[in-house]
Amino acid sequence: MKHTIIGLCLLVLVGCTSMTQQSFPLADMQLVDPDKALIIVKRKREHSRSAVQAEVFDNGRLVGKSGVLPRAGQSSNWLIWEREPGEMKLALKPGDKDQIIENVLAGKKYEYLISDTFWGLTLK
Repeated sequence: MKHTIIGLCLLVLVGCTSMTQQSFPLADMQLVDPDKALIIVKRKREHSRSAVQAEVFDNGRLVGKSGVLPRAGQSSNWLIWEREPGEMKLALKPGDKDQIIENVLAGKKYEYLISDTFWGLTLK
């Protein structure tokens, strides 16, 4: 009985954390295409909202879902992709009024952070 209770507790704890999933091709940070911008979205490993995946959109296209756990075979929970230079609208929801609008340049690296606030997950 004791082992059953411990097993159920572990199952609940593991089931309450989210894993990162990326829809766009994962970029190699060591071999960046000089004609593209490298975008990195990091997520703090916080206990609150750890079961919630944050969907990340680049100009309305789903890049992936950032969780607190890394995707299988990866050491980080970052979303990493390359994109064409130009205007980028980065958001946690399509059409989000709090989206980040930035003109990204070829050959440059841009880093953003998803963090937990009182009002929910935010991107900065």
